[in-house]
Amino acid sequence: EEGTLHFSRCLAVNTALKAVKLGKHDMRDQGCLTLVSYGMVNNMTLTTLDLRWLDMSYNHIEEKGLLALAEGMRKNTSLSELKIWGNLFGPLCSEALLLLLEEKEGHGVLYTDFRPYQVDDKIYVAKIDAPEQPLDPATQFLASQAI
Repeated sequence: EEGTLHFSRCLAVNTALKAVKLGKHDMRDQGCLTLVSYGMVNNMTLTTLDLRWLDMSYNHIEEKGLLALAEGMRKNTSLSELKIWGNLFGPLCSEALLLLLEEKEGHGVLYTDFRPYQVDDKIYVAKIDAPEQPLDPATQFLASQAI
């Protein structure tokens, strides 16, 4: 989680970032909250940055962190791929993610590795295979280097 704090502070001065792979970093709720607070809310970096690819999968992030991430992502207009599967989805964040995807539908395509769905009065989240999408060459290079 300390690494997330330092990375979040670096986001404040980075204006060229297109892809971020933070999957499997064990950042948990506090790390996610730090990233959202420093990188999305306080300095608006991730909302004004032309970030297109964000991977925060398999980080043991629970409902509190995922709710904050969903709220922060509502302000980002350039993101085209979001990977967060492997975290702990609760009922509140499942609903927030469903609303996020519904809002993003009218503003371009957002590829994800999950899909919220409703059964009766409950919302669940399922893993899906993210469809291949054409990335611009710079983003494709950055994404391939992050692996």
